[in-house]
Amino acid sequence: IVLAMQASGAAPDLAGPPADLHAQLRRVLETGARLSELRDPAALPRFILDELVELSGIERAGLVLLDGEGKQHWEHLFGAANAGELEAVAQPTLDTAATAYRPALRDVALADGAPAQALAVPLVVQGRLRGLLYGDMRTLFGQLDARDLDLLTLLGNQAAVAMENAQLYAGLERRVAERTAELAAVNADLEQRNASLATINHITQALVSELEIDALIRLAGEQVRQTFAADVVYVALHNQQSGMIDFVYAYGEELTTIRFGEGLTSRIIETRQPLLLNQNAAAQQEALQVQPIGVGAKSYLGVPIVVGEQAIGVLSAQSTTQENRFGEAEVHLLSTIAADVSIAIENARLFAATQRREREAAALAEVGRQVSAILDLPSVLERIAAAARDLLGVDSAAVYLPAPGGATLRAIVAQGPLAREILADTIAVGDGIIGELA
Repeated sequence: IVLAMQASGAAPDLAGPPADLHAQLRRVLETGARLSELRDPAALPRFILDELVELSGIERAGLVLLDGEGKQHWEHLFGAANAGELEAVAQPTLDTAATAYRPALRDVALADGAPAQALAVPLVVQGRLRGLLYGDMRTLFGQLDARDLDLLTLLGNQAAVAMENAQLYAGLERRVAERTAELAAVNADLEQRNASLATINHITQALVSELEIDALIRLAGEQVRQTFAADVVYVALHNQQSGMIDFVYAYGEELTTIRFGEGLTSRIIETRQPLLLNQNAAAQQEALQVQPIGVGAKSYLGVPIVVGEQAIGVLSAQSTTQENRFGEAEVHLLSTIAADVSIAIENARLFAATQRREREAAALAEVGRQVSAILDLPSVLERIAAAARDLLGVDSAAVYLPAPGGATLRAIVAQGPLAREILADTIAVGDGIIGELA
């Protein structure tokens, strides 16, 4: 119950209500107009009671409102009374009003035993009882009559409609505010999505234009660093042949090659799922039974780089100073970037393989042309060894021929830093890689 007490500073009006009925009616109409302008449900009760006292000259007044379960609440009081005292006097009238919805004028006895008269008018809106206006005055200060009851009834009708409208208006304003907030949230989400799309488009355009794999990986790492303003960023690739994970790009800390199975990077590759550690990252890492590697992060986000059905690496952004640095939007954005990186890496590898095959085909054609023009066998073999070194990118190359009897192999020509040792050596057929190839 919220009580707003206001004591009258002047003595009660012994003359009672104004004699001019027309003036009172005009006042009621003016009050109705002012009530229709008020939109604050919290300010209406005090205004209604003030007008009630001005119109009727009563000594004490109260406003009762009913909640959704029909329970009575004395919201505001006027005059030297408390809620319990006024409720005790008004209760019989409240019962009558609640059942019959009729205005009432009756004689009552106040707490001090003084005789008084009481007015009670139900506040009814669309057939529903919403509350009650109550006022009383000791007979020592005057008499209330049917005219006072009529005025109070008219005021009560206006007050009931005004409070209903104010509540509807407040509800409408609340819904408008909620809808505005929802629209603002939707607009903010759209702006974030548009920004993410712009970022993705920018990164995609940059990646598709780069076909050299080392430059591509460096570009991807720099784009992630700038987009996420991260303290630590790395791109890791899994070398299946060696069983190692190489950190081919690292920003913010120095990372060395690790064995597959170590660290969070291995877990992401194994599960092929993003991993977000936003709070108590060290404790969460321990719960995952993963040994910490590198600088401890307050927030860690890592996503797999997947080609086909296989995770070939990890793209990670980290904050070493702030928890809750990343959310679902960042997970989605980094995953999208990783998907673009995987496509770009695969394209770069295919391009490199195509380029290599073209170089090999051109080199073989050139070797064939040169060999066909040379009649000296040692010169032909020297040219073949040189072409092998160039095509395969190795330090040393040699051409072996069977020795007399066919039991051993001997290098006829050799090139590179190991040429002397190769020429001095013989290999038994069936021994080692070269012997098995014979």
